[in-house]
Parts: sequence; structure tokens; C-alpha cells
Amino acid sequence: DMCISAGKEMLSDSGKAVWQSGKDIFGAGYRLDDVNYLYGKNMVNEIDAIAAVRGGTALLELTGTGKAIGSGINLIAPATKKILTNSIIHADDITSRLRDLYNREVTIYRVEGTPNERLIINDMGDVFITGDTTLYLNFGSKKRAIEYLQQKIDQNLPNAEIKSFVIPREYRKQIQDLAVAEKDIRVKDPDRVRPVIADPTKAKHQYGLRASQIEELKYKIKQGSGKNGN
Repeated sequence: DMCISAGKEMLSDSGKAVWQSGKDIFGAGYRLDDVNYLYGKNMVNEIDAIAAVRGGTALLELTGTGKAIGSGINLIAPATKKILTNSIIHADDITSRLRDLYNREVTIYRVEGTPNERLIINDMGDVFITGDTTLYLNFGSKKRAIEYLQQKIDQNLPNAEIKSFVIPREYRKQIQDLAVAEKDIRVKDPDRVRPVIADPTKAKHQYGLRASQIEELKYKIKQGSGKNGN
């Protein structure tokens, strides 16, 4: 029937997008060992990532779940829609993480809207940070950024969007080594000068930067890499 036909067509189109679009990073295929390293486990058995892992360099030309899925998704059963959406998000996350790994960089993501805007990114991709209060950033997980964006959209945050930019990979390690858990702030960082580990159950490498780290970060940003939106 129409629903089954639409489902097959979307599965086929999504599979082709993941398997055939995109280009090699540095002209080489993705290695499963690298994917395993990034996620800290054997990813070959992750059902929603198999298309990206087995597809090698043929990844996503599509960006974000809305554009990737298209209006035809409304004809598909909710369970199928969820599988397709999760698969595309996960594949996109793998693509972003591997690009960072091979470039020795980390993409920083932040979800913000009009009330909590801290990042100003111009048409040239230059990034400017405003304010000096704790700045919460996601160091490397596009999947988490997309999930958090949806959460903020559901909460009606005005003009909610993902903003991103690139930093050298070693700077994340510096932040990681300094960071303290929220429960340990009173004992280990009473002056609140060290980065704070944020929402570790949702994703690794989410930190709240204090004023001194914000100033450091301004000089670590790869200007021209900034992006507004997914």
C-alpha cells in the first residue's frame, strides 16, 4: 500500500544518501578502528550506525533531520520515521567526529536562541564571544547538539539554532584535565575558576567555561570555521 511503498522508498533513498554521497576525507575511506576509538566501543554492531560504518566514505550530503527526511516522511509509520531519523543523525555524528579526528581538530557546538545568545558568527565564519559568565559548550558531539536543539525547540526557545566552530584538538584535552564535576565544585573549586563538567550522562566533553577559559578560547578558535544553523 501507499505507506509501505513510501517507507521502502525513503529507506532506499536514505541508504543511497549514506552510501553514495559525500567525498573522502583526505582521499581515504573511514576506518572502523577510528570509529571504535571515538566511541570507546565496537560500533560495527550499532544498528543505526551500520550504514555509515560499512558505507566507508559514502556518507551524508544531507544535513539535519528535517532536510534529510523530507515531507514524504509523514506517510511512514512513526517507528520507521524514528529509525530513519536516528540513523541519519548518528551517521552525521560519525562523519563530524571522524573529520575532526583526521584534521586534529574538534568542532564545538552550542545551542542558543535570542535570550541566551553568546556566540556571534558573521558571514565569513568569524566567531565572537560575548559576556564572561559561564559559557556551556559541547566539544565534539553533533548528535547531542541536535538532540538538545530539539529539546529547546520543544520548550519554545525563540530562534533556537545550533552554532559551531573549530578549535585545535589539544585544547579540549587541556579543558578536560582542568574540569571538575558539578558535585565537587564546593571542595575542589570554591573560587569557581575551573571548567565544570556539564551533563555527563548525556554526552562526553560538555563543559562550562569560566571567564579565564573564555578568554583563552577566543585565541584558539579557527576563524572562518564558524557556522550558524545545522
